[in-house]
Amino acid sequence: MDWGWEQVTAIATVLGVLGGLISLGFVVYEVRRNADAIEGATVQGLMSLEVQVFSILTQHADVYERGAEDLANLTSGERFLFNRLVACKISLLNSAYVQFEQQLIDLDVWQAYVRAFQQDAEAPGYMTTWQAIRLRYPEGFRDSLEQNLPAAEQAGSA
Repeated sequence: MDWGWEQVTAIATVLGVLGGLISLGFVVYEVRRNADAIEGATVQGLMSLEVQVFSILTQHADVYERGAEDLANLTSGERFLFNRLVACKISLLNSAYVQFEQQLIDLDVWQAYVRAFQQDAEAPGYMTTWQAIRLRYPEGFRDSLEQNLPAAEQAGSA
C-alpha cells in the first residue's frame, strides 16, 4: 500500500486532534484540582480566623455572656467591649460571606455561618448590638444574614 500525502496528512490531523483532546482533558483535570485546593485553603483560612475570634471571646466570656443576655448587665466599658466582641463575630461572618460570593466556599459552609448567626441572634443583647452596628456592613451581607430571622427580629433592620 502506497501512502500518499493525503493519508499522511489525515493521520497526522487525527493524531493532532487526539493530542489536543488529551491535553484539554488534562487542563480540565488540573483546573478542578486547583479549584478544590483553593476552596480547601479558603476554608482552612476561615477556620483559623474562627479560632482567633473564639479565643478572643473566651478571654472575655463573662462580659460576652452577660451582654448577650441583657446589655443592662454591663458597665459602660463592658458595653464597649461587648460591642467589639459582637463585631468580631460579625466580621468573621462577613469574611465567610465574601468567600461565598466569590464561590470559594460552598453554600453549605455559608449556611453553617448563617445558622450560627441565627442562634446568636436569639440573645437579646446580641441582637440589640447587631441592630446598632449592622449598617457598617454591606447590604448584601446583611440581607443574607437576616433573611431567615423571625419578623420581630427583622423589624429593627428595615
